[in-house]
Amino acid sequence: MSEGLKSKIKSGQPVTGCFVNFNAPIVAEMLKGAGFDFMLLDQEHGCFSQSDMENMVRAADTVGLDTVVRVDYDPSSIQKALDMGAAGVQIPMVRTKEDIEQAVSRAKYPPNGSRGVDFYSRAYRLQDTKNAADYLEKQNGGTLVIVQIETAEATQNFEQIVSVPGVDVAFLGALDLSVSMGYPEGAKNPHMQAVLDDICLRAEKMKLPTGMVFLNPVMFKNASGKGAKFLITTVMRALSAGFEQILGTAN
Repeated sequence: MSEGLKSKIKSGQPVTGCFVNFNAPIVAEMLKGAGFDFMLLDQEHGCFSQSDMENMVRAADTVGLDTVVRVDYDPSSIQKALDMGAAGVQIPMVRTKEDIEQAVSRAKYPPNGSRGVDFYSRAYRLQDTKNAADYLEKQNGGTLVIVQIETAEATQNFEQIVSVPGVDVAFLGALDLSVSMGYPEGAKNPHMQAVLDDICLRAEKMKLPTGMVFLNPVMFKNASGKGAKFLITTVMRALSAGFEQILGTAN
């Protein structure tokens, strides 16, 4: 696991990544070549086996690209993603302080949490027990934990959720949040823009970096203008935009 991604975020540098929801190790190489800082494997909505995910992380490692995994709802998925060598985990559908406390605990080794120890994992580079104490300390300090704020309940509990020790970034899941509030059109709704602006201001007061999705340069500029440092696009949108451009059907 590289500590560079977390260090960049903590220093206030913006980082860019891309959601990938299917097994294609070559995408990691393409993202690195394009200048992205990380690849975000989407286990929540994607089509991956455990071996698929490990090979994606392995491919990213070979080109020096960090990997974050948006885990699914199986509690063991956090530990499995980190044991594969991911730099961090993104936790979906957090509603309460207790939800994220449990997630952070699964991401950290004792005494900071309850993550199980395996010295033959990829994260430890399959080296058994060499420098074990140093490894555990670096993992606890370097593992990135991103909490998704994507329900009305999470906005109400925002300060309690993000104040949990170990939370590094608050990612605004605008689409799920808007649907949960009765606005299926998403962030285009003026009310939703006000909600997102409010969350960004609350995060800024707590000196917590925020994350947002961007699908084009205008959205990137808008997200950056709101103070977002963890900026993610999607491989599916990149493919779609590319097809539209080739076919001449882009708006």
